[in-house]
Amino acid sequence: MELPDRIWVYCNGGEHGDWGVTDDPENAKFGDIEYIQFPRFYELLNEIEVNRSRHYEDCLELLRKAEKRRSEALRIMAFAGALIITAGIIFALDIMIGGT
Repeated sequence: MELPDRIWVYCNGGEHGDWGVTDDPENAKFGDIEYIQFPRFYELLNEIEVNRSRHYEDCLELLRKAEKRRSEALRIMAFAGALIITAGIIFALDIMIGGT
């Protein structure tokens, strides 16, 4: 199954927090429900536990923590990629200069 590039997550208030997701931006436009847009949020659903007994603020906090972990992981991958590219450039320059 192909996952959408972006989905929207909502949390609404009340005595117990309620939450849900949609991949249709038109469904993310309801009056008092706050939607948060996440890229590939389905990958995060396995990492966090969001249930209907959590309050609104707790639900939003869990979603923010999950997004922070995702962005930290992307930053580490970008740094590792930059190191690999730098090593490749150094190796290519070494060969061009005449090293073995």
